[in-house]
Amino acid sequence: QAAADEKQFNQQLAAYRTATARLSQYIVADGRAEVREMQPTGEQVFDEDTMEMVDVMHDVITVTAIEPVEPTVTRWVYSEDDPMAEATQETIENPLITTDVAERADAQATVDATPQPVKDAA
Repeated sequence: QAAADEKQFNQQLAAYRTATARLSQYIVADGRAEVREMQPTGEQVFDEDTMEMVDVMHDVITVTAIEPVEPTVTRWVYSEDDPMAEATQETIENPLITTDVAERADAQATVDATPQPVKDAA
């Protein structure tokens, strides 16, 4: 029984880590903002005001910006009953958003169903 419990624990732990990794990704409908931070270049210069050596800093992009996707897409719909009928346009939710929402819901359900000892071990 101990081996079965350990196997279940490890499976839950792997599923929990996968789910939290998925939830940490940006939301496709919202996009992602660019993040910049100042980092040392490795070079130092003498600061005459403080009489100390200081690092030369450089502005670095640490996270690139990603634009949100269009909320809807338009597609052509053809009649299955009448092949001679004119095609019509239909506006639907962007499939990328639909997939993102579904994957996030699945991941959140996994996180919610994970026992606390498994979460603590992650």
